[in-house]
Amino acid sequence: MIKFLNKERLIKELDGIFSGAEEFMYIVSPYVKLDSWLRKNIKECSAEEFILVYGKKMMEQKSYYFFDDFADIDLFFHPDLHAKVYINEKFALVSSMNLYDYSLDNNIECGVLIPSEEKSYDYVLDFVADIIEDSRPLPGRLNKKKFKKKKI
Repeated sequence: MIKFLNKERLIKELDGIFSGAEEFMYIVSPYVKLDSWLRKNIKECSAEEFILVYGKKMMEQKSYYFFDDFADIDLFFHPDLHAKVYINEKFALVSSMNLYDYSLDNNIECGVLIPSEEKSYDYVLDFVADIIEDSRPLPGRLNKKKFKKKKI
């Protein structure tokens, strides 16, 4: 069942998406500035494939250097990005929230949680795959085989 989430439920479900990812974790967020909660979630995520797409402007330097410790996290950039999606093999979270500490602390945020059994999940996954394909990998940050779009 698709669920609407306020900010408190959104943060709780995002915790679950990070911790529940086994096959893949894809993050689409134009702005990235990591606080300790987000760093912890990224460190503890055990997904086999982890892709982060950000955009609009270059990532805040401290957050970018954080990813240097994770050779298996692929970073992509898309200058026109405004969408925010967090997805693993079990759930898609479409949200107003950037992966930005200010958003977590100060903004009124909401989102929609879609389980993988819902047809809408397939549309979200396809949307994210299109964004990844249309983005440019950061030099030296694409360490795995080339991302291949999953057909739905």
